[in-house]
Amino acid sequence: MPPLYGAGFLWIAASVLWWSGWREESEDRLPDRAAAVFLAGWPLTAWWSRQVEPGVTINGAFAWAGIAMLVLLWRLSSGRRWTAVAAGMMIGCLFVLLEKWPAFERNGFDPSEPWPLALLGGVLLGFLLRTASEQIVALTAALILAEGFAALPLRESGYAIIGNAEWMERWWIALLSARLWSWLAAAFVRWFWNPSWNKDGGRTS
Repeated sequence: MPPLYGAGFLWIAASVLWWSGWREESEDRLPDRAAAVFLAGWPLTAWWSRQVEPGVTINGAFAWAGIAMLVLLWRLSSGRRWTAVAAGMMIGCLFVLLEKWPAFERNGFDPSEPWPLALLGGVLLGFLLRTASEQIVALTAALILAEGFAALPLRESGYAIIGNAEWMERWWIALLSARLWSWLAAAFVRWFWNPSWNKDGGRTS
């Protein structure tokens, strides 16, 4: 499936999950109106791009995700804000390292394939950060960092698209996998600490 169609499919999945109850699982309770604006605006920005300088074009979805990151940064407390940014920088550096590591190419790893690194990033986000706001901030910061490094050689060649279809698909894959891991962790904690179950696995009276 082409990356742009894959990103669109994942956007539909995220929209359905959000309005069918995913928002109830978010500990920080993202404002419904803000989430609706972001989800509604994403497909419009995904088809828009602008040349910012000769040879460099920025996709609208890249800018849209960056705006969402800034808004969420403003809402987060100081401690959580810097924790999310630090996690994003760490994961972004990991992305850059793995994309440039020759051992991966020798073993048949394609750095342009969005799924492997995106799933890895989503799992790390799910373990490191609890709330959707922190995960979105960290994810966007990580992918902006990785995209910046990836765009440097392309800019020198005279043609670079920042936030292309592969970037959009990777963003949605990582976000959905992060929320899945967070949901699984929360479900496990609720099951483990459920007072209706005793240590032998049976219900208490």
